[in-house]
Amino acid sequence: MRVHLKHGKASPVITAFLLMLCVVVVVWLFLVRGCSKEASENVEQNETEKPPISGVSSVESIGEVSSSSIEKFEDPATLMSAVKASFQEENLDMLDQLMSKGLTDDERSKLEDFIMRNHDKELSIREVGEVEINKLARWAIKVEGSEEKISLDVRKTVDGSWIVEGVNLDGIKDARGDIFSATGSEGDSLSVADLFIMAILNRNFDKALAFADTASISDAKVASLCIMFEEGDYSLQARKPLRSLFQREGVSAYMANVQAANGEEKGQFGLTLERKNQQEEWKVTEINLDSLLSDYIQRVAGGDAYYTPLVQNPEGGETLALYFDFSEEMLTKRAETQLEIIAGILRTDTSKKLTLSGHADAIGSDEDNNKLSLKRAQNVREFLVGQGISESQIDIRAYGETKPRRKNDSDLGRRANRRTEIYLDF
Repeated sequence: MRVHLKHGKASPVITAFLLMLCVVVVVWLFLVRGCSKEASENVEQNETEKPPISGVSSVESIGEVSSSSIEKFEDPATLMSAVKASFQEENLDMLDQLMSKGLTDDERSKLEDFIMRNHDKELSIREVGEVEINKLARWAIKVEGSEEKISLDVRKTVDGSWIVEGVNLDGIKDARGDIFSATGSEGDSLSVADLFIMAILNRNFDKALAFADTASISDAKVASLCIMFEEGDYSLQARKPLRSLFQREGVSAYMANVQAANGEEKGQFGLTLERKNQQEEWKVTEINLDSLLSDYIQRVAGGDAYYTPLVQNPEGGETLALYFDFSEEMLTKRAETQLEIIAGILRTDTSKKLTLSGHADAIGSDEDNNKLSLKRAQNVREFLVGQGISESQIDIRAYGETKPRRKNDSDLGRRANRRTEIYLDF
């Protein structure tokens, strides 16, 4: 049995359905292609306009400082070298990238003025100290031959790299050409501690004393610190010169790390600073010289613990002491060096006065020792007068052997008693 299929035209309904399906497919393909192209263009645009990551730098912005398109600074010194380069290249955009928060309009304006005035001058960088051990440090960029400086706080991030957290422009000149000094309530404890030590290093007694609480810190202690730095040829260590011991409300403490000229012998001294409230200025209220004295005694004083420039006055307070050889009334070279520093203190203010008291050991007659102690005090006065100090600023007394610092039953004790003490009546 054969079956014959009848051929004829397709149904109009089927034809319309097929045409509609073709149109839908064409439209869908067109839309998909358009969306893909738009997405691709958006991705490309985003890559082009993507802002720089805070705390890192690109090759285009800092040239030789970077070695890749994104630079992470594993060491604060390297970061500060890049900051210094931004000033030397007059590239504030580069500095803006190195900062975690970027520059404000006011900061940018002041920095532009700073760069314009100092573009031909040498810049140096130094670490001021640590606020948080191994986490937050302060560095300074200083104009050589000037007191102008810019302080920057740098912080270690969670990935171990370092960024600039903030910039302090109080150390640059204002419109009148004056430099802000970090005294008053604006200055923080680290700034004041640094300024105090810089004054000591420069033998600027009056400036150092301005940062000290004179009710707690004697003039003699500040003067002795100047003498010790001079005689010991001390300087602050380049890395971690000041390290925070603690930061509390109204009280801060730092350890100052110093080194001798050869860089091998090192010592430390502690500073405590206080302020009563946020409107008051920070002041140095305590200086602990124990560690530094230990190094000083070994290298300068021949290991003699009694042979130090700062002594306790039996009547209270602290005084400076100059020492003499046995039965000698003439000044030693060391004593002359110390007196030159004291003369510099007196020359700054002719109203300042001091009292010299001569002393002797117990060897010899009372009459001879009285004469010897008087002559020692007179020779100190004559040296100071030769340094340009008025005799009216100096009073002298002689006590012979009647006020020993140590017992006269040993060579070391007698050596400590052959002295002239200097009372700073400021």
